[in-house]
Amino acid sequence: MGTYLQKYINGVNLASASTVYDDADLITPSANGYYSDGVTTRYQNSGVLLGFEVCPDCNTYPCNQGIGLPGNNSGIFEINTFFGIATGAIKVVIDGVGSTPMGVYFEKDNDDTFNQFSCTSNSFLGVQQAPDDSIVSYFYSTTGSCTAMGSSTAELPTWVYNNNSGIWETNNAVTAVSTTNRRAVYTSNPGRLITYIPKTSATDFVLTSQLYLPCPPPASKIGVSISCPKNLTSINTSTVFATEAAALCNPTTDRNFSRFHGVVSGTDGTLVAVNDIIYTDLNASGKLPTGYYSVLGALVGVSTTYGFFQIGTQGIVIAVGDCNP
Repeated sequence: MGTYLQKYINGVNLASASTVYDDADLITPSANGYYSDGVTTRYQNSGVLLGFEVCPDCNTYPCNQGIGLPGNNSGIFEINTFFGIATGAIKVVIDGVGSTPMGVYFEKDNDDTFNQFSCTSNSFLGVQQAPDDSIVSYFYSTTGSCTAMGSSTAELPTWVYNNNSGIWETNNAVTAVSTTNRRAVYTSNPGRLITYIPKTSATDFVLTSQLYLPCPPPASKIGVSISCPKNLTSINTSTVFATEAAALCNPTTDRNFSRFHGVVSGTDGTLVAVNDIIYTDLNASGKLPTGYYSVLGALVGVSTTYGFFQIGTQGIVIAVGDCNP
């Protein structure tokens, strides 16, 4: 059940209006979101009403709405996010793997899954994934105190976020889940797990995100952050080289090929670091092939004019280096 609000429109009814306003003078457009007069439902984005739509489920929420997890609870936490007409890369950040075991699962429109990550710790290079990245994937560190991962199963209640009430809800019924699909145990804190999900058209989709917590998490920060779509920043590199050839450091090498920077440990568009993800397009729909790439500056820890980075699998930077032209 939605909340009834005093709003104003510039039409005889919601079906004929182009904008919903907060004031009778029709000056201040209302916030992005769904609006209904009981007959017609439309989504407003940046002050413009879009086409007629079916009301979303109460556990579906927009990407610009932050949600915190209920404290000190184990369980399966499910949220469903929509993104409106914006295009770009959706950044997903998972916090707290060093503190408590987590199973994660991200699925777009009950079709594509996104359960491969990079991490912010230089102790663990390359793609971070469980043996089967198409199902719930577990990550955990020996630095955590949870003992539940000693078993192959866990019995967990499901919690669903109610966007209308603003609270997490559960009926306390438990589900037996397998925890065997695990990335090899981290021996130290891997930091944040990060990936980017592409949104290449104005057609919206729902991203279903599930976080499995076999043990109640400690007081330290844990959770999932899902950004709204944003174009990745471009960087210029050479074409790919199979090995560390002299051409990487040659001043005359063409370094005007546009690549796109998915920040993990670096600085957006300025400094590329180990574990960043490099894409072929600004929406993060294509990952840079494996090999070596030469760049003009723009590398963490590299002070020479020309440097290079090496791409491993899934577009992830696994090394950076100096050149001496």
